[in-house]
Amino acid sequence: MTSILLAIASALAIGFAATAYLRQFRRRKAEMDAGLAALAAMRWRDFTALATRMLKERGYTSIDQHPLGNGDQAYFVMQRVGERCIVACKHGTAIHLAARDLKDLGDSIRLHDAASGKMITPGQFAADAQPEADRQRIELIDGATLWPEVAPLLPQAQLEHLQAVALNKSKREIVIAWVFAAVAGLAVGLLLPRGEGIGPEDVAAIPDQPSQPARAPSTGDRTETPASPTPATPARPQPAAVAAQPQQTEVEQRQDALSAIAALPDIERALWSTQSTLLVFLLVEKEQPWTAICDVLSRYPAVRSVRVQLTPPAGSTSQVRFRQCFAY
Repeated sequence: MTSILLAIASALAIGFAATAYLRQFRRRKAEMDAGLAALAAMRWRDFTALATRMLKERGYTSIDQHPLGNGDQAYFVMQRVGERCIVACKHGTAIHLAARDLKDLGDSIRLHDAASGKMITPGQFAADAQPEADRQRIELIDGATLWPEVAPLLPQAQLEHLQAVALNKSKREIVIAWVFAAVAGLAVGLLLPRGEGIGPEDVAAIPDQPSQPARAPSTGDRTETPASPTPATPARPQPAAVAAQPQQTEVEQRQDALSAIAALPDIERALWSTQSTLLVFLLVEKEQPWTAICDVLSRYPAVRSVRVQLTPPAGSTSQVRFRQCFAY
């Protein structure tokens, strides 16, 4: 795979992953943040009424409600299955309630002989609030717990407005994420090597390394025994440097020459053993095939000087011979 494809794949992977995260998680959080801000902007009486509706959905019924003079705080008594519950509402998203803020609610629980209490706020609780709440039998309901329960109780128009705000914010974040993904993909493309890679057609075009340098045949190259010497064939004169098809590549010339030699009479088959050696299997023991082989090789400048290994027919007592039609 090229560096360009890797860069594109990296950009797409980052972009789609970021889009999925932003749609599934960030969009929900954006909707909740907008909703909690809307709850904090309510008058405390409206917020208390909404909290009462939420508890009624849980099965509670109202007994009494009265402000205790703390401005944004209201205590009211509710009941479920014959047990009283004292509910306190703390208004505002900036609120960060600690253990000390639960003291008055705990006193009210004991004063009204209630079974438990609830502290409701669109804000948050400090880390030390939960141990104190457990000791005082108080359930803490903060913004993250409150919003899923009160969202269905809001007017439909207000809820759709909050969802539209969250959607617009999510779209902006997705655009930013894709810009970042494109930059990251570009960085990957620049950091990786720029080689285009080697395909199957390129492998076919790479010649095999010769087992030994090609050179004119000598006495040392021959394996014939002195008892049956073969007269040396004089080197044929160099033909004019004109190929049958000048536009052919070396690979094409090799293939064409191989096919032409394999089709000659008295030739069983032919193949390239190395870049500089052509292996020819003979059907007969005579010199005529050699002349025809040289006639074929002379038409292909890229291979006319290769060494030819002549293998005698099966069952023959003759030795393998090495010939060369033209010297380099």
